[in-house]
Amino acid sequence: EEVRWYRSTPLKQDNNDMVISIEDTTNKTLEGLILNTIAERMVGAFIYNLHRDIISEVRLTPFFNYLNDYKHNLSLAKGVELLCPQIDEEFREGWRHFASMENLMSVYLDPRRADFAFKTVYNGEHTWLKASIYALNSKWSNEPSVSIVFRRFSKEELAEVDENEKLLQQKEKLEQDYQFIKGITTQYVSLKIVKVDSSYSIIYKDLDPDYGWEYNQISNFWDRFKAMMLSHCHPDDLAEMLKYAEKDYVISLMKGKRSHTKRFRFRMRDGSYTWMKCVFIRFDKNLDNELSEFAYALANDEEEVKKEQEYYYALEQARISREESRLKTQFVNNISHDIRTPLNAVIGYSQLLMLAGDSLSEKEKAEYANYIESSGELLTMLVDDILMASEIEHDILKLSQMKAPVNRICNKAVSCCMMRVPNGVNLYFTTEFKDDFNILTDPMRVQQILINMISNSCKATVEGEIKVSCCKSDKEGFIDFSVTDTGCGVSPEKAEEIFNRFVSMDNNESGAGHGLGLDICINISQRLGGYIWLDQTYKPGARFVLTLPLKQ
Repeated sequence: EEVRWYRSTPLKQDNNDMVISIEDTTNKTLEGLILNTIAERMVGAFIYNLHRDIISEVRLTPFFNYLNDYKHNLSLAKGVELLCPQIDEEFREGWRHFASMENLMSVYLDPRRADFAFKTVYNGEHTWLKASIYALNSKWSNEPSVSIVFRRFSKEELAEVDENEKLLQQKEKLEQDYQFIKGITTQYVSLKIVKVDSSYSIIYKDLDPDYGWEYNQISNFWDRFKAMMLSHCHPDDLAEMLKYAEKDYVISLMKGKRSHTKRFRFRMRDGSYTWMKCVFIRFDKNLDNELSEFAYALANDEEEVKKEQEYYYALEQARISREESRLKTQFVNNISHDIRTPLNAVIGYSQLLMLAGDSLSEKEKAEYANYIESSGELLTMLVDDILMASEIEHDILKLSQMKAPVNRICNKAVSCCMMRVPNGVNLYFTTEFKDDFNILTDPMRVQQILINMISNSCKATVEGEIKVSCCKSDKEGFIDFSVTDTGCGVSPEKAEEIFNRFVSMDNNESGAGHGLGLDICINISQRLGGYIWLDQTYKPGARFVLTLPLKQ
């Protein structure tokens, strides 16, 4: 049942008979046909006896120069290894298997022919070659042999390889696209493939019409996207999101990009808003290298937003903690100075009184006693501030409610601060109420706030005046107690910061405060139902206002 080649030769005899000679030429003819067929593209070959070594070589190109040193004493294994480095690495294991003794024997027995295509550098160019095994009965012996022939690809074969590579690349790209989409999020609520030119969408996944699309609806993507945004997008995000309903905008946006993501707030069926992630993924480009097809995905991004908010909240808390630590250190430094100054005065003037004895005049003794008393009051006030800050911190500050005349409260606060007023500064009080005008409040706490505000003005003012006033507030049902000075004022940068704990005014020649005063005043005013504020429109100097409920 084997097909073989025969040559028939007609021979004319003398008696006019014809003798036809039939000769079996299978092996010889087959070898000739092989060589004739591939001669133009053949780069080398050798014949290998399956029981012995390589018995014949054809070296047509430098591709076979690596066999030269072995002449007629070349084994199959050595020949295979010598050619391995010339073959691209990805094909070397395949070549070793193809030219192995087991495979050669298998091919010789059946199917008598096998091919192996591989890439290599040939004549300085990266190209494809094909190795073919042909089963032979060698003319040198009756033992089984094979011929391994190497040839270049024909144009048709190269075209087929190019096409196959393109198909493979497309397949790999599709797989990458799929993995890319799959890897973005597991929370898709909508996924569509959109053809830019024909403007239609293929819906892969759409869980709920609540998201603005009907399942498997094929329509103009841009119109549907715009309609969805108009009906579902949060008003604050709408203007930005409507840009994505414009084809030209998306095309320009995706130039050179693999994907683009935009976060926005989406209105749900119950009227609440949730964070969504709108994702555009480039799938293909047209001949002008512009976007022609893309995937559009809508994903729930609420968890991611929550994580980001927690992250930034943690960062802010860490920043606040560092700032509080810095301010506490500054507070310790300031309060150490505030304690040391009056304490030194108490000790120093006390020693002078004791050591000087009768050598001091009555006026000098009274002056030194006055210094000691003032310093003692400063120490008392400082200790009171620290204790009060602790009470506020632990929410144990006690307040009382009683009828109190507003003018008396202000006059007492002014009297307490007279000794602190710098030379050349005029401290005075004005009011629009009669002396019998009362409000329901804690008079001691209001007085404490005013003393603190006046003390701050004394530190900031070196000349001019400090005015304490009391009048009806612009806010209905409230009364204003204000302290206005002609000092250096408060910079806009520090206008809000000064109300924080441990932050001092730090704007005077006599040194910074301890940074508790205004914080204590704010807490007390809030417990009294009011608030303290800085009139930033007042220039020059500063104007602090305590606003309290007008309970008569």
